[in-house]
Amino acid sequence: EPADPPGVLHHINRHFKFLWDTAMYATAVYAVLDAASGILRIASAGHPPPLLLRSGDTAHPLAIEPTMCLLWDELTGIPVAEHPLCPGDRVVFFTDGITDRQAPYGEMYDADQFAAAVTRAGTASPADIVNRVVAEVDGFAAGQEPEDDQTLLVAGFN
Repeated sequence: EPADPPGVLHHINRHFKFLWDTAMYATAVYAVLDAASGILRIASAGHPPPLLLRSGDTAHPLAIEPTMCLLWDELTGIPVAEHPLCPGDRVVFFTDGITDRQAPYGEMYDADQFAAAVTRAGTASPADIVNRVVAEVDGFAAGQEPEDDQTLLVAGFN
């Protein structure tokens, strides 16, 4: 059922059960927004929590309790967090390839720098926020290629 975050994470994990005895793992976050009520339901399997950006506020991680990563074993008791969104809110989903990005001298672009970049981008359109944050991360890296995948998705609630 696509509207059930824990159910989707269970389904994905069981689909790849053949990998449970390997050294592989994956993290995931799955969220469903009820546009009528503005309630975001979200579950996480070891993934960094998305950031909430609200007009006039600093970007901060949504409070979610993750379960273990996917592909290790059967998942049990996946918690679901519910967060009410307000018109104009932006929810910023990302992979840790962004917060692990390194500059040529070895410093990592950490979670605090990422949250500050999202805050500076403000409540512009989701596409503008992505463009601004990607430019800032790339500028920080100063030509250093990423060592991990980087995904950034901004969802706007209007």
